[in-house]
Amino acid sequence: MPIIAVRNHVRAVETHLTDALYLVGRQVAEGESVESAIELAADRVPAETGDVFDHAASLQRRLHLGVEAAFLGEYGALRDVPSPRARGTAALLAIAADEGQPAGRAIVSMADHLEELEDVEAETNRQLATVTDTLDNTTAYFGPLVAGATVGLAGMIATDTVGMVDGTTLSTDALGIVVGIYIILLCFILTPLSIALRYGLDRALFGYHIGRALTSAMLLYGLTVFIVGMIG
Repeated sequence: MPIIAVRNHVRAVETHLTDALYLVGRQVAEGESVESAIELAADRVPAETGDVFDHAASLQRRLHLGVEAAFLGEYGALRDVPSPRARGTAALLAIAADEGQPAGRAIVSMADHLEELEDVEAETNRQLATVTDTLDNTTAYFGPLVAGATVGLAGMIATDTVGMVDGTTLSTDALGIVVGIYIILLCFILTPLSIALRYGLDRALFGYHIGRALTSAMLLYGLTVFIVGMIG
């Protein structure tokens, strides 16, 4: 959970980086200093991206720090944000502070590049959504429902035909255990596959989402078996 919280914070900080770069780049191209442009971005860029710029602008005013130190220094705004994208942006702004007005175009070009990457990422996620949503729903909902109904119905049939079944038939309890193990295996196979397709190989995400899938799947499986048994 703590690792996921950091990851979510990183994604929130990265959300409006492109907007911040456009704003800073245009201001610098018009003759504003990078430091002044960062203060303007702190006021206009929303959410956690704006908070980072506000923190950096505050450090510039109170401690008279340069752009690099304000973002990446010991007390910098990005010291607790392990984001290569955000840190690369800060490094670019630090270079721009030394170069002055000509660096404005480079900042805007960087913003264009980031926007293109975001568009490609969004399109890729849209194309994968059908597959990954099916995997997630099968693991957490559909699979446990079907499995629970199957075991529940098997219990009803076994009860109705008691005394007529030979010793080679799998008992209902054994069937429930076997199917339960199958549901657990689905969580450990389909969930990592879905996460890997969307985000790559991330152990923290694997652990977090497998835990969620196991919780929902086993609860739903047990509840379905119970309800079908009660109806029978």
